[in-house]
Amino acid sequence: MEKKRVASHVIHRKRKKLNSYMLAFALILVIVAFAVFLSVVKSGNIEKSDFYLQEGKAFFEKNETVKAIEAFEKAVKLNPKNEEAYNYLGLSYYKNNDFYNAVKAYKISLNIDPDNAEIHRYLGYSYYRIKEFNNAVEEFNKALQINPNDDTAYNGVGLSYKELTRYEISINYYEKSLEINPDNPLVYRYIGAAYFNLRDWNNSIKYYTTAVEMNPNDYIALNGLGASYGNSGNYEKSLEYNKKALLLNPSYESAKRNGKILEAWARRAG
Repeated sequence: MEKKRVASHVIHRKRKKLNSYMLAFALILVIVAFAVFLSVVKSGNIEKSDFYLQEGKAFFEKNETVKAIEAFEKAVKLNPKNEEAYNYLGLSYYKNNDFYNAVKAYKISLNIDPDNAEIHRYLGYSYYRIKEFNNAVEEFNKALQINPNDDTAYNGVGLSYKELTRYEISINYYEKSLEINPDNPLVYRYIGAAYFNLRDWNNSIKYYTTAVEMNPNDYIALNGLGASYGNSGNYEKSLEYNKKALLLNPSYESAKRNGKILEAWARRAG
């Protein structure tokens, strides 16, 4: 009788142990199945995200920025690691003059890839457009640390320092830009404007002249050249370039103001 009880107890223990193994095995199967399910869902989300990315790029190329933004927003919602979608989302917001949201998109993109020089530059220009010039300088310099040959980033630093009224520093950065790309007429205009603000009329005339020679239809440079000649005392040259600027853009306010001053001078001189 005692032997039967012992045997029964052993069998019970074995069954209990077996049940524990089976329960553990079943739990493992559930975990594996759930992991597979999540993997399938994630894979599906990535595919859908890429679909919306391509759709958004198509809208972006057609300048349909509102539709592009909607598509890119769907893309990043489905895959928060979709760096390219965030980049295009920032570009679309920037193109739509929504610079604050452009800043948000670019910052998220840089959290994914902090070494993307181009996005640091884009973020810099977004900060520039919302008048956060110190932040703009910081981002432009980060871009230049990664890519020292980015002339557009040098221009961005120069423009930002110009807004901070640090004209000598802005000229240094513009000159670095010209070392990389000497064929950009806008940079000569920027330097002309910086020297104008420093009241260095000779250098202002020099750089504005180069800008106009490279692009005769740049009415801003023509107006700046005229103003520089006027401040240097050469009113005839000033009037000549002022007229050229107004011929290209009759509604340009700065040229209209300068024109009135020069007309008054011409009447007195006559």
